[in-house]
Amino acid sequence: MTQSPLEARFWSHVNKNGPIPEHVPELGQCWNWTGKPTNSGYGQFQIRSISLSAFVSSRAAWYFTYGVIPELCVLHKCDNRLCCNPAHLFLGTRGDNARDAIAKDRPVVGHKGSRNGFAKLTESTVRAIRSSYQKGVLGCGYIALSKKYGVSMSCIRSIISGRTWPHIQ
Repeated sequence: MTQSPLEARFWSHVNKNGPIPEHVPELGQCWNWTGKPTNSGYGQFQIRSISLSAFVSSRAAWYFTYGVIPELCVLHKCDNRLCCNPAHLFLGTRGDNARDAIAKDRPVVGHKGSRNGFAKLTESTVRAIRSSYQKGVLGCGYIALSKKYGVSMSCIRSIISGRTWPHIQ
């Protein structure tokens, strides 16, 4: 079967000689995306002829291999965000994706507190920040707390006001 120009362009950005994932060597080599990645580390494939301006490369790999993707996520058995090897991909819900991440001890976006993959602080640190501020400890204003804990003043302000970390008392 011949490839469309779009499909040929996609596969021209895939290196089929990628690493073998250590935790699942039986999968064989990852096929790494060599084009532009997204800010979150996934491959990005621009498609101007489709109403979507960009595909994550793993979704494009699934589409070109298996066809239309239902309203599901394309997940990686290999945990390599740049991998486009169709044998490493599987479909699942957002819940499946979160459970897969938890099972593999990866951070999960959307979780509260320190279980969120982007958290810089822990629950105990947030309690210490609020306690220091509420007790009026000398030198524990926004500036001092932001320097002490390595976060911005707006982060400290949001913690103290309860806009962030609202589940911590």
